[in-house]
Amino acid sequence: MRYLCLHGRGTNAKIFEMQTNQHEYDFLEGTMPWELDPDLGNLVSENDETFALFDENNPLTALTAVDQLNSFVEVEGPYDGVIAFRQAVGVVATWMASQARQKKPSFKCSVFLSGAAPAVDYNALQKGIFVQLDPRALDCRIEVPTAHIWGTNDQWKDAAEATSQLCRADVRSALVHQGGHEVPGVGSKEALHETLNMIRRAILQSHAAG
Repeated sequence: MRYLCLHGRGTNAKIFEMQTNQHEYDFLEGTMPWELDPDLGNLVSENDETFALFDENNPLTALTAVDQLNSFVEVEGPYDGVIAFRQAVGVVATWMASQARQKKPSFKCSVFLSGAAPAVDYNALQKGIFVQLDPRALDCRIEVPTAHIWGTNDQWKDAAEATSQLCRADVRSALVHQGGHEVPGVGSKEALHETLNMIRRAILQSHAAG
């Protein structure tokens, strides 16, 4: 299976690649230089550049990020699935919701890790404003199997939960672990095991859907 992977704010594609190691992955890097996420200082040297996908105070940079994602998928795709981390969750969910509204395909399944930005209305982005999508709006519902993982102590947990509510309930799996903004690792074996089960479930559901 081919997966497209998008990193969060203050990191880079190399760091994300270090954190994943199965299947075939393409890593899409942000284009806005950004200071290193302080939680990731042990993964990179002081000379490594880190990036953001967009500036959360500037809607036009978010529009650019969504358009860049669309162009990348058109050229390099199709992809079986996507793995989005932190800020990238908002970009990917915004694009997928826009695709759904236009009745266009996106991915067969999606994994959203520690979402730190909500999905917003693409049409509003084009006008230069952020408008968070209403999960009750069925025309932009994300229909494919999804896995959502975030921490109960994550300062952005509301954004992560809002993204999950945009997704079709019967093929949506969610795990709220006891940590913060991190993805469960070997230090939390139970949460790691549950995370892997959520991801496997989304993949199997996508296979069943054909």
